[in-house]
Amino acid sequence: MGRGATVKLLLEHEGVDPDSKDYEGRTPLLWAAWSGDEVVVKLLLANDGVDPDSKDSKYGRTPLSWAAKQGHEAVVKLLLARDGVNPGSRDKFCRTPLSYAAGYGHEAVLKLLLVKNNVDLDIKDKFGLAPRSLAAKRGNPGIVQLLVEKHNENDKLIREEYMQVVNPPAGDHQNHIDCDVCMLSIPDRESHYHCRTCIDGDFDICQKCVASGYSCLDYSHKLVNRIVKDSTMVEVPD
Repeated sequence: MGRGATVKLLLEHEGVDPDSKDYEGRTPLLWAAWSGDEVVVKLLLANDGVDPDSKDSKYGRTPLSWAAKQGHEAVVKLLLARDGVNPGSRDKFCRTPLSYAAGYGHEAVLKLLLVKNNVDLDIKDKFGLAPRSLAAKRGNPGIVQLLVEKHNENDKLIREEYMQVVNPPAGDHQNHIDCDVCMLSIPDRESHYHCRTCIDGDFDICQKCVASGYSCLDYSHKLVNRIVKDSTMVEVPD
């Protein structure tokens, strides 16, 4: 029996809460959106007891934010068609679904979001980065071009520095950590900084972002330097 059939049986059972939350505030819909399970998402969205825009407690992300971050085009389309889903919802990083689609280079998802009237192209996250800045930092020229074209449609002038696309280093490592500022992968052999407080102790930042003046969500927090060595996280003295 597949997951869809299992979920269908459970939803038909009296006493089952289709919008129950786990210890991080994630609902079945949020998990289905994150994994890209289109069948389960359809089943859950058809249930009146499901909040289609519920945020988890750890990151403050909605099902749409997670689906956009993972690049699940079909799930994003389903969610955008449902009443009550806010395409401009902001998480604890102040990032929107558009921010994640742009940053991670999910062009199909980006196009779905760009046709929505209430999506802000210029919204900046906690680190002052707009969607086009995230796309440029991660080396996604096609995404940058799409955003610039959308700005042109709106008769907005784009400053030249926001159009410069970098060439991020290729990752040749298996186990990696993503920098929560630039979203780039941090190689195991390269030390990075970690905050034990922000996002329930799940905040990491690369050396380059620290050197550029970025920190965690609270500048008063102390960052520890650490590195992945032999699949184990090891703290490195400053």
